[in-house]
Amino acid sequence: MRRRALAAVACAGVLLGACSSVSASTATSNWTTSSSFAQGASDLLYDVSKVHDAIDHHASTASVRTYCAELFADANGENTDLLPTPDTQLTTLLSDAFDGFVHAAYQCTRNPADASVRRATLGECRVAIGSLVAAVYRDQAVTGKTLSVAGIS
Repeated sequence: MRRRALAAVACAGVLLGACSSVSASTATSNWTTSSSFAQGASDLLYDVSKVHDAIDHHASTASVRTYCAELFADANGENTDLLPTPDTQLTTLLSDAFDGFVHAAYQCTRNPADASVRRATLGECRVAIGSLVAAVYRDQAVTGKTLSVAGIS
């Protein structure tokens, strides 16, 4: 019985060793492609632009709430779909971005008529955008490939 357990541990070690033979660049590149990261980032930037426009142009409370709800849903979805990544730093940057978008959008949907909430929403979104942009650049640095994200050059 003990030999079987040792054999199982040895096999597991060999399998784990084989998995780690993929470079960080290759693993992240595969994740980037399979996860549709560029599209998800573009969608979030689009959502934020709609929230910003609605707040900036003093749109109706219903419009602001609707755009914030869309941002909330998309940020929550990307959080579930994209995390974790093969790169720890990339995961942290994306987590910070998604958390910022989710929190801003949640507050906005709860009280879209409040001017201070609207200002706070825009501020939190700016910080989240910074984390998202940094994540895109981190992805490019790790993979060595340009990532085409609408709104980020």
